Amino acid sequence: MLRTLILAGTLLLGAAAPFTERTKTDFDTFLQLLNPYGKWTKETVWLYEPFEPYVPMTEGRWLYTDFGWYWQGQRPFSWATDHYGVWLLGTDNIWRWKPDGNWQPAKVEWRGTPQMIGWRPTPTNRFGEMTEPEATRYARPEEWIFLPREKLTKTFMATEVVTGLVSKPILEQSESINHTFVSWRELDRNGPDPFDAYGVAKSFLAEQTMAPPAQTLNISGGDDASPIIVAAPAGPAPIHATNDHGKEKKPPIYTVMSLPSYYFEVKPNPLKPLDLYVYRPELFQDAEGIQRRIDVWHNPPARKANREKVSRVLEHGTLIIDGSTPTTTNSAPEAPAPAPTATTSTPAKPAEKSEPATPASKPANFRSK
Repeated sequence: MLRTLILAGTLLLGAAAPFTERTKTDFDTFLQLLNPYGKWTKETVWLYEPFEPYVPMTEGRWLYTDFGWYWQGQRPFSWATDHYGVWLLGTDNIWRWKPDGNWQPAKVEWRGTPQMIGWRPTPTNRFGEMTEPEATRYARPEEWIFLPREKLTKTFMATEVVTGLVSKPILEQSESINHTFVSWRELDRNGPDPFDAYGVAKSFLAEQTMAPPAQTLNISGGDDASPIIVAAPAGPAPIHATNDHGKEKKPPIYTVMSLPSYYFEVKPNPLKPLDLYVYRPELFQDAEGIQRRIDVWHNPPARKANREKVSRVLEHGTLIIDGSTPTTTNSAPEAPAPAPTATTSTPAKPAEKSEPATPASKPANFRSK
């Protein structure tokens, strides 16, 4: 049984601000944590299929963060499958996960109608840009998930969403949804505007509290010139929505914080209500390297050799190699040397005890893929 990690904070955060820097790990860590809940099948690439029938991103809630809309799923594998890689719907109508090493708050495309809002698991690049053509994204309506707009910011269950072929008429009436988020600069993002989603009014004329009077401008431009009447806006100008303390209302925008380990017990002091603590390590492997790691995992001798390394990764949150301790490799153990044969004329000598092979030394920063 894996131990609760106590040393993660001291080992990884001694020189960095707590929860702000991402740890690094091997994809074997993901395999160790995901395999109890699903299996891997291979056609052209390895795909992960949960043991229980599952439609992705239908149990949980949406939170708006400094990275955009973040999906917080309720399954024990959601921390990985809903943020790395992409979910794919097979021709047998079974959802399977194709992993990669690119973490995103949610890899989806958004569309909606006045009553419903919907998303579809969609491959994206490291910048969050969709990589599929429209012909692919809209070819199968059953890949889309729709929910009444008023439920978007609440926790919901699979029974509350519209999926399958029932999504087709909603998809046909929907439009793409994007917004601009303003922080230190304007950021174009996918999904609904958080002000709209949380029901908070926006104001674009903060300092103006009353309408100016109409003005008459006399423009000389020949005999045909005539005065131009510039009409004042009808009604009072909009102002900022404020709360009881006179401060501007804003939607809850969470700050994504990086946990040093999957098992790390979060005890920041003080605990900020809008800090979202997420295990989102960077991986040593790219997509091809991940596929090789899954191949190795299905090789029993190599898997056995990796157990010690995986346990160390899970314990400390990263691959820590002590120069004084030999590291395990992915190769199968060597076959034992044959014992000497006995003859009838000379008594057989006892087999000498062979010394274990000394593993080749590796630099301290070596990380195997």
